[in-house]
Amino acid sequence: MRPKPRRACAFVFGAAFLSGCHNYIPVERPEIGSTVRVRVPVTSAVADPNSLRESSASIEGEVVASGDSIALAVLRRMEYGAYREVVRQDTFRVAAADAIAIERREYSRNKSVALGVGIALAAAGLAATAFGIGGGQQGGGPNGGDPTQGPVIRIPLLGMAFGR
Repeated sequence: MRPKPRRACAFVFGAAFLSGCHNYIPVERPEIGSTVRVRVPVTSAVADPNSLRESSASIEGEVVASGDSIALAVLRRMEYGAYREVVRQDTFRVAAADAIAIERREYSRNKSVALGVGIALAAAGLAATAFGIGGGQQGGGPNGGDPTQGPVIRIPLLGMAFGR
């Protein structure tokens, strides 16, 4: 089975939308008050010593102190049952020398504009489909005159994603 180029383009386009409206920029020393993501190595007693891949974990939060170590204020939401949600603020300290990477989160205008345009195009496509604007089959009635078939709604962007 050969992959379809339109499907691949749709998945790449969708991945860009899911990445959000922020960029992560590597920094040496983050400023207090900025939001950063810190990658730290993970050690385990059962880790394979011959493995070439290094395990790491990411912590994202607001910088409350920066120097030899970085202190991050991290909000964590936990749900207990259907009606109880607890928001907990923790402070994590990471030695700057132990961090694999420190990245500052910045607003990305380009990603935001692309997301807005994509949402507007999707809404326009849905509206055009709902009002019967656009291409369709020519015939003596709905669905080309086939009375056994119900109405067909075509959504161009979703059809492109699923190869139709």
